[in-house]
Amino acid sequence: MKNFIVVVIILLLGCSMEVKGLVYPVSDISNVKYEISQDGLELQYQTPLETLYYSPGINYNLSAEGKLELKVIRCGIEDDCQVTVRAQQGDVNKVLIELPKAIEVRKVFFTDGEKEVSLSELVGK
Repeated sequence: MKNFIVVVIILLLGCSMEVKGLVYPVSDISNVKYEISQDGLELQYQTPLETLYYSPGINYNLSAEGKLELKVIRCGIEDDCQVTVRAQQGDVNKVLIELPKAIEVRKVFFTDGEKEVSLSELVGK
């Protein structure tokens, strides 16, 4: 009986613990449009329509070699997830990433921690 109670408690705790700031898989990102200018990267993207989740924006990392990695954040509708750049919400999400002038952006990728795909591969998807 004790083992059963422990299992039930673990299951209940596991179900009630919400992970904030999940990352959308690269395969779920669509309708990508982007433009790189002197001011930065202007980006539009779309994530799947979900009842309980949305994308509040993007977290990114820019290396000294000019590799820009973008992670599209997936957040519960009741949560306040922190992002590097907030998205303008609408039919598609829009973000403007202001980039430092000292680093020339050479490669731009979406990543979900496992898979990495260049922005140009996702345009028109």
